[in-house]
Amino acid sequence: MFWKVLVASVAGLVAVLLASFFLAQPERRDAPSVEDVVRLFDRIAFASSENAKGQMPYVRRWTTAVRIAVIGSPAEVAESEPSWADGVRRMALLYDSLPNLDVSVVASTDFDLASPVMTAAGEAANMRIIIVPGDEVNTFIDQGGVPPVGAAALGSSRDGCVVLGADTPVLANVTLLMRGDLSPSRRNICLGEGMARAMGYVIDAKWASEVFRERQKTLAFHPLGRLAAALVYDPALTPGMEREAALAEARRLLADKGLDGAAKEGSNGGN
Repeated sequence: MFWKVLVASVAGLVAVLLASFFLAQPERRDAPSVEDVVRLFDRIAFASSENAKGQMPYVRRWTTAVRIAVIGSPAEVAESEPSWADGVRRMALLYDSLPNLDVSVVASTDFDLASPVMTAAGEAANMRIIIVPGDEVNTFIDQGGVPPVGAAALGSSRDGCVVLGADTPVLANVTLLMRGDLSPSRRNICLGEGMARAMGYVIDAKWASEVFRERQKTLAFHPLGRLAAALVYDPALTPGMEREAALAEARRLLADKGLDGAAKEGSNGGN
C-alpha cells in the first residue's frame, strides 16, 4: 500500500533526494547524532520545516490504546496488492512497533450507511479509517455531521482526504476519511500521511524517506526515524508540551541515552 507509493515516490525524486542531507550522508540515519534526531523530531512532531503543511505548536499523542475500525474499501485494488484492510494492518503494525504506543485494527466492514454493522464497528473503535464511495460522498456529508472544512476536503475529487480530531493535545477520537474514487497513488499517500497525523506526527510523503525504509517489501523505521518518532511518546514529554520545551527535553533524553555527541551538546544548553 503506502510503502509501494513511497518507494515509487522516492525513485521518482532521486535527483532531488540525492542532494538532501540524509540521503547524501546515509550514515546519519543509521548512526545519528543528537542534533540529527532533534532536527527530525522537530520536523515530524511540529512540521517545523519551512513551508511545511499543518504546523503544530505542541506535542500531540494518544494516552490510551489505539483501536482502529476499517470501514469501506477502494473500488479497485490491483491483484498484486494486499487487501485494503491488510494494508491498513501493516501500517498499524508499523506504529505499534514504537515504544509506549499500542495500535491495532479491531474491526473491518463494508461501507453501508444503513448497516448497523458499520455503526457498531465505528463505535467499537477510537480511530476510524473510512473510505466513502464517490457516489455516496454527498449523502455521507449530509448525514454524517462532517464539519465544513472536512466536508470541503472530502467533497473535492482532487483532494478527497481529511483527518478529523487529530489536532488536540490528547488524541482520543480520530477519523480518517477518504473518497473511494481517488487514484491509487493519491489514496495510498492519504493513508500514509493520514495515519501519521492520526498518531501525532506530521510526515508528508516527501519526508517519509527520512523516517522509514523498505525492508522485505514492507515499511520499517530506520534508526534515526525510530529515535525521533519514539520521542513523541516518551513519558518525559506530555501532551500539549510546547515545541521549545519539548526540544529541550528531547536533547536531555538523548544525552541520557548516550547518543554520540549528546553529552557535549547537552552541556551547552540542551537542558
